[in-house]
Amino acid sequence: MKKKILALITIVAMLALLFSGCISEIVEVNINADGSGSLLLRVGYDELVITELAEENAAEAIKSFEENPDVDKFTYNGHTYYGKVIDKEFSSLEELEGLINSTDAFDELDSEQKKEIEDIANGVMQITKNADGSFTLVFSQKAANASAGAESIGAENELDLDEEEIKELMEMMTILMELDLPSRVRQVSGSKEGISISGNHLTIDIVKAGFDDGDLVFTTSSKDFSGEAAPEKSEDNADKKEVKDEKAEDTSPKAEPAFTDVKSGDWFYEAVTAVCDRGVMRGMGNGRFEPNGKLTYAQFCTILSNMLGWENDAAENNYWAYGAVENALEHGFVKDLGEIIPANYDAEITREAAIASMAKLVNTGAPVNSFTLEDIPDHDSISPEYAEDVLCAYNYGVTSGVDENRTFNPTKTLTRAEISKLIFNVFLSE
Repeated sequence: MKKKILALITIVAMLALLFSGCISEIVEVNINADGSGSLLLRVGYDELVITELAEENAAEAIKSFEENPDVDKFTYNGHTYYGKVIDKEFSSLEELEGLINSTDAFDELDSEQKKEIEDIANGVMQITKNADGSFTLVFSQKAANASAGAESIGAENELDLDEEEIKELMEMMTILMELDLPSRVRQVSGSKEGISISGNHLTIDIVKAGFDDGDLVFTTSSKDFSGEAAPEKSEDNADKKEVKDEKAEDTSPKAEPAFTDVKSGDWFYEAVTAVCDRGVMRGMGNGRFEPNGKLTYAQFCTILSNMLGWENDAAENNYWAYGAVENALEHGFVKDLGEIIPANYDAEITREAAIASMAKLVNTGAPVNSFTLEDIPDHDSISPEYAEDVLCAYNYGVTSGVDENRTFNPTKTLTRAEISKLIFNVFLSE
């Protein structure tokens, strides 16, 4: 029926159609701490697409691909593809951007075809290495063009396809960007649709990704939760003045001695030991951890800062937690309580505020539960601004409530022992 598919068997034609909606693309990138790494690009027709388009001529079309020396055959996720495999190493992030955002790798294309694809692809991804060794990745709206041309499948390729056939082809299309980075990945902004994060691994399904909320922005931590800093960590903070008060968490990088108020038989002993060993929490000075001390916004922001490897700038007002609070506010992890001063951020943080914030760290991939708000007995007591994230915390295993009925107690404050246990259960236990 659609014999014109046979005219599309050359690699030049396939690459020229990369963003028209017929071609699938899988990009796997491994990035090292120094910005070097490797890129594996696999692009081609799904065998099912060839069969669908060629119909009675499918066998002849497949044979043409098989016999073409310029066509690579590869499999991904159980599907067979015919196209091109490009395996390259890069020595810098600039070189990586050149590979992804241009058509230099596609030497088979003529200048006009390169320009056509480059207009769409250029600027899809920008990646920078920060002074503290972390990375920032931005995927722009242009990436959406990769899946926006469904109607062009028939128009540009002169194939007689109705809407249902186009939809079927789009469902067969795979456009994935997979990145392995040196440290834990976190999404800063943009839609979470089509996004999957597992530790250091980031997957973006461009076909499903939503760009209605703007660019997709991600960061990595300059150190993982083992407490090991990434290479080339900036020492800009080396001379910064440290000012502490009685309720300021000890943030000095020294090894933590045994705490006089944490015993081996305590229910929180393992958690406190783990979070302190990994530099996520510190003691309160004088050999005390103060497990029953109420957690403050300032302390919670400091915990987030330690977990995510933020570099905290000093403040003119010498408030010990200024930089950590500033970062937590900038990244949307805590509510803005006004000027960053002790009077505002030494306030005790509620369970709903802290646990909703923790949910932002884990709300990617498949949830482990499927609760609704009605499954939380006291959901009516949860502030509307936190309700969605608290529900997310239940569904991603951050919390199961304070009793067997899943009661949440949103306005109750957390103790330092309780937050250490939450962090241990979610991030540090095997």
